[in-house]
Amino acid sequence: MPTTCFLLAIVISLFAHPAWTGPVFRQQVTPDDVMSLADLMEVHVEVASLPSILDSLGITLKDVESHLIDRLMNNSIQVVADEDAPQVKLQIEATYDDASPDAYAFCATLSLSQPVHVKRVDRHLHTPTYHHTRLGLFPKGDTAEMILMCINLVTDDLANKVMIATEQEAQQAGDGQGTTEQATTRDQEDS
Repeated sequence: MPTTCFLLAIVISLFAHPAWTGPVFRQQVTPDDVMSLADLMEVHVEVASLPSILDSLGITLKDVESHLIDRLMNNSIQVVADEDAPQVKLQIEATYDDASPDAYAFCATLSLSQPVHVKRVDRHLHTPTYHHTRLGLFPKGDTAEMILMCINLVTDDLANKVMIATEQEAQQAGDGQGTTEQATTRDQEDS
């Protein structure tokens, strides 16, 4: 009984003293590449030309672009014609090995480029701030469906990171550390 009371007293005292528990419950820091996605609501879309081996599977550039646009819009990211908007670029690579011609390997990479200020060279540049890649190896007959699934995965990852960054930005704004204060600090550092 005395041991149980002693352990209970230790547990209670840990929660009674926030300074002791602070490091245990430290807030996770979101990386800058993810934070650069905060409040991303619209993008311009570009799909790189597809590997010719996908022609035999009936996969067209138009179908891939349409699927990507639909997935972005389903994730509340509007697609615009404005080429100055942040740009989502999808690139798909595919290959097969002659030793196993019934299996296709492919890679889908989604990148987001946006205007940034590079302090070192004192220039505003349009540069990639986010990449996500998925790889797949599937039987030839399943490859077309799996490529569309890969597009879903890389697009959903972007949308999830946008949501995380936007929520964290809103939380910081509510804590008095919001975007206006951060922008002012960054502008002062840049000058």
